[in-house]
Amino acid sequence: ESLNVVCLTGVVDRDPALMYFPAKGAAHTTGTLRCEESSATGTVFRLYIPLDAWGKAAEALAELYAGAQVALQAKIICRKPNGKGGDDRGALAILANKITLLPPATAGTVDSGVRYAAGA
Repeated sequence: ESLNVVCLTGVVDRDPALMYFPAKGAAHTTGTLRCEESSATGTVFRLYIPLDAWGKAAEALAELYAGAQVALQAKIICRKPNGKGGDDRGALAILANKITLLPPATAGTVDSGVRYAAGA
């Protein structure tokens, strides 16, 4: 068991993109999760988190739409894209393995009981 477990609730910021990799025999989806927090003064802070999913979790995520409220169980990963000039740059993202669609009225609730996918 890994201790790298993150639970997040937020809004799917854009329609997820689904890709199939026949060589790996798996589906892959990328997207962005928007999390919002309000301060005591009413200022709203927004955090945009890159999101990846593979297999059944990817297929379930791809069925969602921009604006959908979700709860995710995931782990933190580090993407290693090459920057300008060939230098390595790391970027944090989350790898979703459980996705729960939340009804709009219960956006603050972590578990609505509706399970869309469970990954490895």
